[in-house]
Amino acid sequence: KVESRIGPDFLRATAGPGNLEGSPAFAASNRNKRSIELDLRDAAGRETLLALIDKADVFIENFAGGVAERFGAGYDAVSARNPALVYGSSQMLGAWGPASAYSGFGPSNHAISGLAYLWTHPSNPKPEGTSLVHPDHLAGRLPPALIAAPGGVS
Repeated sequence: KVESRIGPDFLRATAGPGNLEGSPAFAASNRNKRSIELDLRDAAGRETLLALIDKADVFIENFAGGVAERFGAGYDAVSARNPALVYGSSQMLGAWGPASAYSGFGPSNHAISGLAYLWTHPSNPKPEGTSLVHPDHLAGRLPPALIAAPGGVS
């Protein structure tokens, strides 16, 4: 699990300010994972990521469209380095197209997808939505589960 100290997994913050290691929510959803902090804007950080990719079975990213390519970790570059690698990519508004460069997070998905509108009772005069969000960290969990499902993903 590659993270940035500037933008760590938001579940780490549930332990309180300055306590990135003490979150029960983070620990529960990241069992058996090792984390590393990399600055992918730096050449050394990018080389470390690529060295990890060389040995990995699965690589999942959820940058805004085009960011993985700029870091040398787009599908074409990664699959050339490690042809057996399973590559997963998840962007809020798609990997290509007019809105692909926009970034966002779980609550943004509610508004854009219409989920907030659908998640209400028909008798209410306006959509209420829900406090439940479908955050970015789900992107790292769902593709492996789908790939491992009987028949895989088609």
